[in-house]
Amino acid sequence: MADGGENAGLYIPGGEDGMASIHLGRGDGKVMQNLETDADVVSHLLAHFILFRRVTDLSSHDAMIVHEGLADGLTILRNDDPCVAHTICVAGGRSCVEEQRCLRSAANDYTLDDPRWPAPFSAARSQALSGWPWDLRRSGQVEPVDLARLVVAAIAELGAAAAPKDVVAALRHADQVATGGKLDALITAAAAARHLD
Repeated sequence: MADGGENAGLYIPGGEDGMASIHLGRGDGKVMQNLETDADVVSHLLAHFILFRRVTDLSSHDAMIVHEGLADGLTILRNDDPCVAHTICVAGGRSCVEEQRCLRSAANDYTLDDPRWPAPFSAARSQALSGWPWDLRRSGQVEPVDLARLVVAAIAELGAAAAPKDVVAALRHADQVATGGKLDALITAAAAARHLD
């Protein structure tokens, strides 16, 4: 959900006609590249479609963090890899967290209130939320496809202006319904470590 320019992808929610759309820039080769062909870019934008069915109030910084964090999180689980968008980074570009490797990465130690990110919303701050499912996955106690199902079930419980703490509560509930709460202690501990609660 960026500005839709040459170096961005954009999810546009459906208007009165109900038709949502995705626009992909090509990348200028200086900032980004391969936006139209990197499957993670499309996966991330399609995750916004899933999220926008519930989380619709994007005037809230928290809701933006939920959108960006879970769009990355679902893409990370799809790939079973903490790196998002392997092929869009360019040499010398400053848009990627790992030059020429990852636009964003869940392999981080970010917390929601991390002082390294002073702005109320930033893609970096959303990495605390996208890092959380990766923390759960790294535990070895849940397979990525099963965790992705729980995340999608949790999304179905979110409100229009959902905050990260709402995602935690919804995932705990989805786990309770699906597994009888087998992952509850893990979900709670990982959320606390990321300061999501």
